[in-house]
Amino acid sequence: SFLFSRRIYEHRKYAERHEAEYNLRMLSQLSITPNLNELPRIILRDQEITSVDYWLRENIRSAKFAILHISSGGSSAQYSADKFVEIGRHIRERYGMPIVLTGIESERALLERAANSIGDGAIIFIGHPLAELAALLARACVFVSNSTGPGHLAAAMGVPAIGLFPLPLALSKERWGYRGTRAVNLSAAPTQGCPNCKPCTCMERLTIESVL
Repeated sequence: SFLFSRRIYEHRKYAERHEAEYNLRMLSQLSITPNLNELPRIILRDQEITSVDYWLRENIRSAKFAILHISSGGSSAQYSADKFVEIGRHIRERYGMPIVLTGIESERALLERAANSIGDGAIIFIGHPLAELAALLARACVFVSNSTGPGHLAAAMGVPAIGLFPLPLALSKERWGYRGTRAVNLSAAPTQGCPNCKPCTCMERLTIESVL
């Protein structure tokens, strides 16, 4: 805030509001009164839609598929890759849907191991522009991820998006939860010492069954 020409007093560490609301409230300094409940909207261009449709035809022979984004990029506590694998296996076996694993190039080895563990019907989507990721998300039946940017993008695309969040306030679903008409944000039930227990075990206590 030292770069602002006008100081705005917000105490974010208590997570009394969502991050989007904190940011929208800053517009009041410009005499703008925003709708704090308005949801984000993403508009895709034809070229991204066409590119992703081609990728889907080449790689997935099903109109329905699920996306798992198993990394958080270090921005939040992370649900284990092994649990994501179990979730992927369940979706594939129960619903017959292929599983797409999204991420960035530096995560390729992690995603390839996860795809191999899930088995037939799992494929990775890496190295595409962000707008093409958005177009892929828009086609998915469901998206599951840690607290991460692609999750917010999925929720903005109107996809059924499940976000997995730790309990500490600075990282919580109250502060960073996905905003969308079909978004669900999950955390483990608090235990003694939460949300500041050391070591933090809340992501380990978030069960696969609750996600499913």
